[in-house]
Amino acid sequence: MSPKRRKSNKFTVRMQRKLLIIFGVVTLLLIFVSIKIIRINLSKGNDYSKAVYDNFKYDSRAIPARRGDITDRNGTILAYSTKVYNLILDAKVLLSDEKYREPTVKALIEHFDIDEKELNDFIDENVKKKEQKQTVSSYKRLLLELKKEDIEPFNEAMNAKKSNINGVWFEEEYKRTYPFGSLACDVLGFANSGHSGELGIERQYNSELSGTNGRIFGYINDSSYEPTVKNAINGNTVVTTIDYTIQNIVEQALKEFNDVIKTKSSSVVVMDPNTGEILAMADYPYFDLNSPRDLSSIYTKEELEGLTDEETVDKMYGVWSNYCVSSIYEPGSVFKTFTIAEAIDEGLVDLKDIYTCDGEGIYNSAVIHCNGGEGHGDLTLSMALAQSCNDALMQIGMQIGAKTFSDYLRIFKFGGKTGIDLPSEENGLIRGEDMMDVDLVTNAFGQNLNVTMVQMAANFASIINGGYYYQPHLLKEIRSESGDTIKRVEPTLVTQTVSSDTSAVMREMLRAVVEYGTGGYAYIDGYSIGGKTGTAEKADRDKSEYWVSFMGFAPAEDPEVLVYVFVDAPECEQYDSSWGPQLISRNIFKNLLPYMGIVPNAGEYDKDIYVDAEDLEETATKPSGPIMPDNELVIVGSEKPTKNENESGQDEPTSPDSSVPEQTGNEPEMPEPEGTTASEGELPPEPPAGSQETEAGSPEEPTAASQEGIDSQNPPEGETTAE
Repeated sequence: MSPKRRKSNKFTVRMQRKLLIIFGVVTLLLIFVSIKIIRINLSKGNDYSKAVYDNFKYDSRAIPARRGDITDRNGTILAYSTKVYNLILDAKVLLSDEKYREPTVKALIEHFDIDEKELNDFIDENVKKKEQKQTVSSYKRLLLELKKEDIEPFNEAMNAKKSNINGVWFEEEYKRTYPFGSLACDVLGFANSGHSGELGIERQYNSELSGTNGRIFGYINDSSYEPTVKNAINGNTVVTTIDYTIQNIVEQALKEFNDVIKTKSSSVVVMDPNTGEILAMADYPYFDLNSPRDLSSIYTKEELEGLTDEETVDKMYGVWSNYCVSSIYEPGSVFKTFTIAEAIDEGLVDLKDIYTCDGEGIYNSAVIHCNGGEGHGDLTLSMALAQSCNDALMQIGMQIGAKTFSDYLRIFKFGGKTGIDLPSEENGLIRGEDMMDVDLVTNAFGQNLNVTMVQMAANFASIINGGYYYQPHLLKEIRSESGDTIKRVEPTLVTQTVSSDTSAVMREMLRAVVEYGTGGYAYIDGYSIGGKTGTAEKADRDKSEYWVSFMGFAPAEDPEVLVYVFVDAPECEQYDSSWGPQLISRNIFKNLLPYMGIVPNAGEYDKDIYVDAEDLEETATKPSGPIMPDNELVIVGSEKPTKNENESGQDEPTSPDSSVPEQTGNEPEMPEPEGTTASEGELPPEPPAGSQETEAGSPEEPTAASQEGIDSQNPPEGETTAE
């Protein structure tokens, strides 16, 4: 190897050594720096990160979820939410540069109805805070619930090139709207300012309706902003079993009655007896769902001004309460339907059994009177129901016995919740099988036990539909925002209360109540309607206030709809009879049946049920008194008479216990005017001259309660004996 080549190799080796040393040194330095960074990050990393991010602005905003719609069974929207915008001023950003204030204030005044002085006062207040190194406001709501078209011009000005408008943004949220105001107010309920349901369907299905809010967040610097977005999940649509048209018919009928006759409350439940679906539910007085805390439509200005804050809250919750599910009461003679059905189902009675009513019964030393003065005399089972005879029902109650009667109360689910999908349902109150005779007989005709309207409707439906008890419900479907069905509710059969044979007999007997008994005010020519009247003295038993009701269904042969009307303490001449609820029911049926496609087709039925007790001959004579032409039907009597004016001449009963009713469960008999006998199928005679009319109009000019197909009816004079 030449000297020159050897010298070159030595140089290469030296260079390699130097590079290796340099690489080693650099590697050691990198290792040292890495270890140092790791140690710093572990010990003071948060402090350094905070120092960096303090130079940025962190933006985090909620993306509100749209609350789902509530619709009726046919898709009519009863509640919906629309996007609105709140105008927000961020004083911290506005004051970050002097050039922002003047153009921003000018634009705000130009595009929105904002007081300029108040706006500048707020900004000046934050200028002082900034000078004193205090926290400057970054969130001030200037305006609420603006529409998209309201904010678009301002947004265009703010986003224009070289615009110095800054420190303003629009907060998105949703506003709940009820397009029909007070319609179905007690059923729907409302959502509060936090978009959470407070009452009714809004509360019951809040988790389905509310959805889940999203969020947009991230750090902003002068060069870039790449936020992280978590989209909102909108709420589902709740499809109810309510029918808008039926609900409207019901509410109109209640309002028209209450426009003439003042009541503490008036309520209606309309149900499909074959499924348990609630087609309508109303409780008068109503309140506006769009402003539920405004009571000015219910109370006068003077009344509201005289209330304390606590009293105002009590009034508010009283109006919001749904009587149909949240109040208990004594049902009165509607309950006789269950007692007779039990006796038939147990084989304890026959249709041609005779019951003698002498006007009173004595049980555990308590004298309990019947209506009819000296008594109804001899009655068959059917006529005992049609005439609503307390004495006969007390005898039937004793035939059933306390244990069997108590067993049937449990079969009918009285004393417990129905499970209807509404909040605040009450249980009711019943006595056990150790009840005394006086409890048994008064229970038999509907007093000394407490129920709810929805309990009564669901159980009565089982009596007329073949004996099948379906759980009452308001939810039909839950649908996603895109319209896909998430859940569909099918009728829930809970139990069988009575046999189908018993149910068939009861339908016939209940039709007789309307056509030949105390339910004649609910009669509509051409239709077969069944039902039962009810009147119950309120707890004081002083005959000053009554619960009155009527449970009706049609067609009687094959029921498609059930209507339960309940009135608390009507203030009128007939305050102690079921006259009012029958009229309300009749007015509902007159509009409801044509809407449902139920045509007038009252068929014949077995008259063997309706026999005269004296010779057991077939007799079925329709009373003509209450069944008058439509143009004669008016509501009369807006004033309750004094006690002396309402004396019926009956002896006052005695009772060892104030809880035992003195005289309860009676309905006025349906009289035949002298000289007229309306045989089956004949048109009723013209009413006698001098019949009562309202001050507001005559038969030729009916009152408001007779308008638009909503007719009323004048009760016969003197028939005010309570059931």
